[in-house]
Amino acid sequence: MKIRVYSAVENGIFKITITTEDWSEGDQRLIADYGEPQSDLGGTIDGPAPDYVTFTLPNDFVNIMSDSPFQQGFDSRDTSASTAQEQAIAWKLATVDNIETAITVMRETADTFTNEEVTVV
Repeated sequence: MKIRVYSAVENGIFKITITTEDWSEGDQRLIADYGEPQSDLGGTIDGPAPDYVTFTLPNDFVNIMSDSPFQQGFDSRDTSASTAQEQAIAWKLATVDNIETAITVMRETADTFTNEEVTVV
């Protein structure tokens, strides 16, 4: 599975688009068996050093495969251009991390149900 990130500035809006693609057959089987992993695109976002920007977006739970692509914009007219850019970067890093974590958890799911039982009477 690949996570592709597009970043662009359009009319003062710092836009991030994240797409999940090239899902393996193994991942698709896990999704068919256990359901599609979800990720929250919102919540409290803490940016990296050196700026440590922190902000909160409304919770937005999405299915990682079927709801892709995900997009978020940060308007420099609402804050400064540097703050909008920092927020966009922080959102991108947090979202990619959340997706990676959800996929890792899904791949570590152990099937403890499937088996065969034979009773001789």
